Amino acid sequence: MKRYIPIAAAIFLVLCIAIFIVNRKPEKKDETQTPVMTVTAASVKKIMLAETVRATGSIAPWREAVIASETDGQRLWQIDAEVGDRVTKGQVLARFKTETLLAERAELKAAWDQADADAERALALKGTGAMSEQTIDNYLNTAAGAKARLDSKDLQIGYAAVTAPDSGIISSSSAILGAVGTQGQELFRIIRQGRLEWQGELTPKQLDRVEKGQIVKLKLPDGNSAEAVISRIAPSLDNNRAWQRCMPT
Repeated sequence: MKRYIPIAAAIFLVLCIAIFIVNRKPEKKDETQTPVMTVTAASVKKIMLAETVRATGSIAPWREAVIASETDGQRLWQIDAEVGDRVTKGQVLARFKTETLLAERAELKAAWDQADADAERALALKGTGAMSEQTIDNYLNTAAGAKARLDSKDLQIGYAAVTAPDSGIISSSSAILGAVGTQGQELFRIIRQGRLEWQGELTPKQLDRVEKGQIVKLKLPDGNSAEAVISRIAPSLDNNRAWQRCMPT
């Protein structure tokens, strides 16, 4: 009986060890472990960041041309253009009467014909002693003066037709049918090429972020939109105000 006691004790010891191993809780991992930092190499790139500058301003003609009367004392009898009309370079916009000018030209033409004939006869006698050199020169000068007056009258007749100096849009008209014109009197204004520009009002701080060639998006009063390109920037403040103008077209 005694020889079975060591065997039973050994079996009991093995069972205790097995129970201890099964019931033992696993060790908790340290949840506060420091994460491992990953470093990735990348090349440096240069990118442009968009920035919006908001401003207000007015829309005005890009360039204007004043068309004035170049004839004097003649009555305006025909007007062929009105405000808003698109015209081309050389197009006739109005006409002055030329009856008086044509009558004056006829008289000048007759005077020149006579003076020219006298000059030719005088030249034919040059060197014969029948007429002095001074007299011959007088005939030549008289003929030249008559021709100059005739040419001047032809210019006046040509000025009776008022033409557009450039293509564009009629922006104003002060021509009155039947009025007697005076030299230098304004008759029309045209917007050259029909081009407009936005005259933006920006502060000096805003202008630091603006340069020629940039695109400008315009919101028009009627709700439509348009794009323009900055063509020039005013070099100084406008009328001592705290802004300057930039002109996209």
